[in-house]
Parts: sequence; structure tokens; C-alpha cells
Amino acid sequence: MPRDIVCDKQVISRQAQENGWISAYGNHTFPFCSQSCKQTFDADPEHYLQIKPADLYGCPVTEKVGPDKVISEDPPTSDGVPIS
Repeated sequence: MPRDIVCDKQVISRQAQENGWISAYGNHTFPFCSQSCKQTFDADPEHYLQIKPADLYGCPVTEKVGPDKVISEDPPTSDGVPIS
């Protein structure tokens, strides 16, 4: 089940499609849990597509990676330093 990029809630795809809670940006289509989250994303999509360190190594379901971003680093250790 997809997740809302704004609030990280699970999205019911059929409900998002039926209500028009979907936005296209770059080469991606993003479903939302509500009209409010869709409007929030539409107002500043780049804000929600920025890579943050916690997003790089967290759950791949909730990973927020923009269409032109590439992850090529080793994951950090518990002290935040990548293993070399």
C-alpha cells in the first residue's frame, strides 16, 4: 500500500483516484490520503522531495527521494559515520 509523501499515512489507491487526491510531478505520480495533503504538496512539491539523512536509510516504503536523486552512499553506523 502506498504512503502519503506529506503525512506518511497509508493511502488507499482506489480512494485517492476516485477523489482526485493524486498529483503528478516530474516523472512520478503521488497519491494522497486527503485533499489537504494534496494541496500541501502542490504548494511546494520540492520541499517533500528533498532527501534527508533519515530518509536515505529508513524503510523503503516511506523513502522520500526525488526523481533526479541518486543514493550511492554507504549507510551510516549508529554514530552517523559511514563504514569505509
